Amino acid sequence: MTTEPSPEMAALLQVFDGLTRAAPGDAGILGGVLAGLAQDAVVLDAGCGPGADLPVLCAAVARGRVVAIDQAEPFVAAVRARCPQVEAHVGDKIGRAH
Repeated sequence: MTTEPSPEMAALLQVFDGLTRAAPGDAGILGGVLAGLAQDAVVLDAGCGPGADLPVLCAAVARGRVVAIDQAEPFVAAVRARCPQVEAHVGDKIGRAH
């Protein structure tokens, strides 16, 4: 079930939407970390935000699977819209899925 974000979350999403990344690092660094990873691996992006890293992750495991999780439902909705091949969930890093 998708709900409308609060005014505060909507404002935050507007800021994040204009950014290419929401965390330190860049795609080059991420690509270096993923070098040599098996093409059929399963990768988890915990705290995925709006999905800035997901295109690089999907390319790194072209025959594998990418799973993304974030506590913010609007971010997960953005991931689902941008990267439909990613298995995206609302939840937290200690295993509580919503």
